[in-house]
Amino acid sequence: MAGGACAEEAELDEQVASIRRDLVLCNRLGIRNMRVLVFVRPDILERCVPYAEELDVHMGVEVHAPWHMEHAWILRTVEVADRLGTKHLGLLPDMGIFMKHYPPVYRDRFIRQGARPEVAQFIVDQHEQKIMAEYTIYEVAVKMKGNPAEVRMAEILRHQPFANPKRIRDYIPYFRHIQAKFYEMTEDDRDPTHAYDEVIPELIAGGWDGYLSSEYEGNRWIQDVQAVDSREQVRRQHRMFERLIAQAEGAR
Repeated sequence: MAGGACAEEAELDEQVASIRRDLVLCNRLGIRNMRVLVFVRPDILERCVPYAEELDVHMGVEVHAPWHMEHAWILRTVEVADRLGTKHLGLLPDMGIFMKHYPPVYRDRFIRQGARPEVAQFIVDQHEQKIMAEYTIYEVAVKMKGNPAEVRMAEILRHQPFANPKRIRDYIPYFRHIQAKFYEMTEDDRDPTHAYDEVIPELIAGGWDGYLSSEYEGNRWIQDVQAVDSREQVRRQHRMFERLIAQAEGAR
């Protein structure tokens, strides 16, 4: 037992040392906000807080789908930050948690891989109604005798939650940076998937002053049939942000 305890403590020390090294590098590079993967345990981060404070680097635990801001695991980090009274430990929201509509680029790719259009539409409709993923998977895999592409299309719903955009305002004190994920921007500068039109007003109303970092992940869903113009996609997202921010500020 003693040997096992020593081995476990050594492992914890190694994890803390790894994070401390990252904090040192961030400080040397002038980086003040560091992303922490969601799998890092809150007790490990607690041990790293003194280093983060000393080096003036904020550790933001990435709130990535299928987690969300009010997930019990995420709230453990919030509890640690509150208990320590630190401003150097918090969250880093990934906007994938606000997937309101099934991404059209997902649907089209699965159809190209063999999904029947009517089954694909069923999955899209299920997501629109926010039906529990397991029910949709069962319907597709068993009742509709789905082929591999159809089952994969349904199974991806397990990892695509739609968190309540109104709740993001409550967590503003815990984050300084947002990963502005998107899969596609239309020609009229709109995101057909994520609820940015609901999230941005909440951030403005909450007085948030931070960064939105574009994270375009739609390239992998279209590169089998067309050239990817990532710059244009990001440009469109920035124009959308400018419009939504202006609208939200005008409504205050």
